[in-house]
Amino acid sequence: MSGLPYEVFKFEIVQLFNSFAIKNSNITIELIRGRKTGFAIVELNNSSDVERAITELYGKQLGTRWIKVDKADLILEISHAISVPQF
Repeated sequence: MSGLPYEVFKFEIVQLFNSFAIKNSNITIELIRGRKTGFAIVELNNSSDVERAITELYGKQLGTRWIKVDKADLILEISHAISVPQF
């Protein structure tokens, strides 16, 4: 997912996904140089929950921002394309 507020906490993402089966509570908030990037990966138990999450959560407001939910491979491509190299 992308478009997250930079001040988002893991528990807020858990609340957002409370009607979906999160696999082993696996949520990763991406960091660059110790700062949140607005990207997170939420691993779900099954493909039907993935499709439902995309449909139900894409464009939903979280804090002051509207989030985008898509399959992780697409989100990772976008985040790596805009990430700042670490020195």
